[in-house]
This record gives sequence, structure tokens and C-alpha cells, in this order.
Amino acid sequence: MNILNYDIFYRRYGVRIPDQMMLPFMPSIEKFQFPRGSVHHYAHYDSVNDGPSSDEYLYRDISKKILMEHALTLKAAKGSPTVPNVSLMPFVRNFHLRNKRFRFLENAATVTKDDLLLTVVNYDILRHGARYVRNIYSDYNKWWNIQSTVWSKINEVTKNSDRQHFIFAELPKVLPSKNKLNEYSKLFTQAALTSFGGANSWFILELWKWFSEEHRAESMIPSMTQEQLAKVNIVYQESGRFLLLNLGVLNKWRFVPMAKPTTAEEKEAYDKHQKQPVKIKPDQLQARFLRMLMTLMGVRTTAPVEVPLDDDLEDNKTSSNTTVDAQAAIRPEDVDTDEVSASDRAAAILNTMEEDLAQLEEIERVSAATNNDENQDRSVTISDFSRDKNPEDIIKEQCNALADAGMMTASEYRRFMALSENYKAILSPDGKTTLAEYSDVKPEQLAIKESKKIPDIKTVVDKSMLKSSLLTFDSEYIKNVLKRDICAMVVNSQKGGFVINKYEVEANESILGKFETHTLRITPVEGEPSILRFKLPVIDEDGVYESKGIKYRMRKQRGD
Repeated sequence: MNILNYDIFYRRYGVRIPDQMMLPFMPSIEKFQFPRGSVHHYAHYDSVNDGPSSDEYLYRDISKKILMEHALTLKAAKGSPTVPNVSLMPFVRNFHLRNKRFRFLENAATVTKDDLLLTVVNYDILRHGARYVRNIYSDYNKWWNIQSTVWSKINEVTKNSDRQHFIFAELPKVLPSKNKLNEYSKLFTQAALTSFGGANSWFILELWKWFSEEHRAESMIPSMTQEQLAKVNIVYQESGRFLLLNLGVLNKWRFVPMAKPTTAEEKEAYDKHQKQPVKIKPDQLQARFLRMLMTLMGVRTTAPVEVPLDDDLEDNKTSSNTTVDAQAAIRPEDVDTDEVSASDRAAAILNTMEEDLAQLEEIERVSAATNNDENQDRSVTISDFSRDKNPEDIIKEQCNALADAGMMTASEYRRFMALSENYKAILSPDGKTTLAEYSDVKPEQLAIKESKKIPDIKTVVDKSMLKSSLLTFDSEYIKNVLKRDICAMVVNSQKGGFVINKYEVEANESILGKFETHTLRITPVEGEPSILRFKLPVIDEDGVYESKGIKYRMRKQRGD
């Protein structure tokens, strides 16, 4: 199989311009192939194996031997682990005896010039080289020390080699919120271990600190030159898709304002700094990064829609192979044509970015509340049933459950929260009020104010017995309440887990009778939008209706 040069590979699949952070290309993992001159840094912190297996999917297209260096010394000692005075080489030998595909390499920095050979740096054997006192921080300390070793190795090799380095990462179950990331960038506390449950969230925090202005030096990512950073790539995987980021590209966009110069030397540096082509402040770059991860997270529930390639690949234009965010501010149902450019879509997402990120806090709060509830005994009360809840409350509960399970992005969450209240704005069949108002039947509308009288009967002593509300019951209900009850049925159907987008009633009359066609456009929380239609006969005030030329009379339902 033909192995691509890195420049071609990254131009085809990587994030190259700022708009692509809003509309990242997320191809199938089947398309991923290590380009020429690659170094794969392999670290699985909870693995029981001592390295990648011979049938590792990422190596499926590689026919030659794979060179492998084993990291045997930790470059950090957070948590003060005990280091046994034993050699780790027996573990290395056992690994290569079981995996003949890999060839032992002493130092990745001195690798052969054959760029068709893939180099792997394996960090999994490090778990045998340190013992941690079991406490709440032990898993975090173990991850930190191994990850610091990874970045120390990258810093070392990129100084002396032109090879491209690849680190693979995955998304956590729930993305951390912007406020939590800022809070724990200052101080990583015990509470952070609860909020950031695992290595995937911790890695996002370290990248978040690296993007920042104030806490960059505290990130485990070491200080590297722009030339070194251009050789470092992060590959995020999610639901069979991948997202390719080059730290050098992202760092070139990061713009930290400089103080006004006071000397000639400072002015020269200042002028050079001001000529930076793309200027994104650190906090904005952080926000774009988090929003990009939200887009990637969206493929858990929605397949990305790929936009055709643009012929012009100039850097000032939106790149080819962009992916339309399934939860973008501009959605297919919101536009009349398909002529919405990628740059317009990116701008629309950028405009709503802060609102999308704010929803992460709501998801985080709900997730924490759910976890607390799981630790408490709950007794079922009448309030647990949907009949006592508003239609939007049911949608919120479903969205909370999906968000807690990591199956809904913040932008999806925000969208459904807005859509769940559509019924409060949709015009009712009376053409004057909203569905919410029309379907809310007040007690005074049910009251029969004056009962109909029957002719006087001399033998009836109590003249009040000559009045009966049942004589006007049917006509009053049909005239004043029936259509409201039908609307209430439509509104309460939202408790089935879908939002109402549109509701229309069309009157029809023929020789066979009168009837109304009700059209309901809905969007399920889980599923595709659809249209529901049903027909109801038109009932006159006497309770008579005609269907297929036959007249029927309504009668009251019997019950206990």
C-alpha cells in the first residue's frame, strides 16, 4: 500500500485553518495510516499488557518490521512512588518473544533514515517499575508520571530528528466545562478527581493549560520550539472517527499580546510579533478547542455529513473535506437552499460557541446530581410520573440521561432545551393563542353556568328538579372544550420524548362527511424528525358526526 508523505497526509486529514476548529474533518479511522517517518507513542495506563499486540489495528497496513523502543525510566515522580531495584529488561525480552513483529530499538532518536519504517515508543512496561501508595491520588499520579515521560521523550527526539510524532487520545464520557477547566488549571484538588474522572479528562486539562497564557508553564507539555511543536500530532478517536491536530499549527495561531516596546530591540520583536498572520487569544483558542471536541463527541449519536472538496485550497479559505457539525447553529431545516458556505457555517458556530460551552456546566451539574441520587434510596411518589410534569420537563430528563451517559453534546442539549418550549410559541387552531394557552383548560371553562329548563310539570313539587345540566353538557363541551382537549393531547404527546416543531389543522368537507386533518411535525430526542398525520370527524353540537356517508351519535363513556 502506498504510504503518504506527512505534508500530504496532514493536508488531507488535519486541522489546517481556524475555521476547521469549528467544522473539523472527522474521517473514518479506516482512512488513518501512519505517514512516512512516523513515531507512535504508545501508552495505555490501565493496560494489563506490556505493549501493543501484533494485530494492533493501527498497524494493519504495515508489512515491514516495526521498530520499538521501550521507556524504562520514569521522568517524573509525582506521589513519590517506590522504584524497585530490579531490571525491567526481562519484561522487554518476554514481550519480543511473544510479538515477533516488533524489532527492539535502543533509542528512537538514532533510528535509521528509512522513513518507511514505523517507530513505536512503548511506555506500558513502566507500570512494573514503580509502586504507589494506594490513595485517592494514586491513579492520577501514575498517569501523570507516565504522561510526563511521554512528553519528555518527545522533547528529546524532536531536537535531533525530523520524524513526526503521534499521540492518540480519546474523549471522556462527559466533557469538562470551561469553568472547571479554568478552576483546576489553578489548583488540582481532590474535587477535581471527582469532576475529572479519568485520564481522558486529565489530558484535556493539560492541553487547556498549554493553550492558556497564565498556566502554560505548569502544563506537563514541556517548553518546545515552534520547529519541535510542528512535529507533534494529537489524534483524537471517537466512534470510529478520528480528529488530527498538529501542535505547531495551533501554536502559530496562539497570540499573546506584547507590551508596548521601549527599546529598539523590543520594537523589532514587537513588530515581528504583530505580523503574525492568524491572531487568536489564548482564552479564545481554549474555547475553540473545547467546542471542537464537542463536535467530535457529536458523532456518538449523529454521523457527520461531509462537505465536498473545494477546488481552491488557499490558506485564507475554508479547507476541503470539512464536516458539517450535526448541531451547528445553521441546520438543514433552517435554510431554504444548500448554498450555505463552510465559512458561514463556521461563523455561525463561532457566534453561538459561548452558549454551547455554557451547556457543559448544566450537563456537569446534572451528572453530579445523578451520581448523588444513585447513592441514595429513592421512594416513588406521584411526582415521579409524567402526568404531573410539564412537557419540557420530560425532554429535559431524557436529555440529562443522554448527557450523563456521554451520548449528547452540549450543543445538542442546548438545542433540545430550546425546542422543548416550541409549543409555547406555536399558534393554536383558533389563530389567536399559542398551543400552551389554548390547551390549558381552566375550571371556569368547564363550568355550566346555567342549566336548561324543561316545561313545568305540576306534579313536581321541587321546581329545581326541572333544570338539568346534562341537557347542555354535550353541546357546551363540544363547542368550548373539545378542540382544547385535542390540542392538550397533542401537547402532552411531547412527554413521549419528542419535541413539537409545527402543528396544523386543515378542514375538509365532502359528500361523505366533514373531517379535520391534523399534521404534527416532531423531532425525537433520539431519532430522525418525522411527520405524523391523523384525521378526526367534525362533531356538531348535538354530538352527531358523519363518516363515509353514515351518521353516528356520540355517547358518554361509562365508568366507575
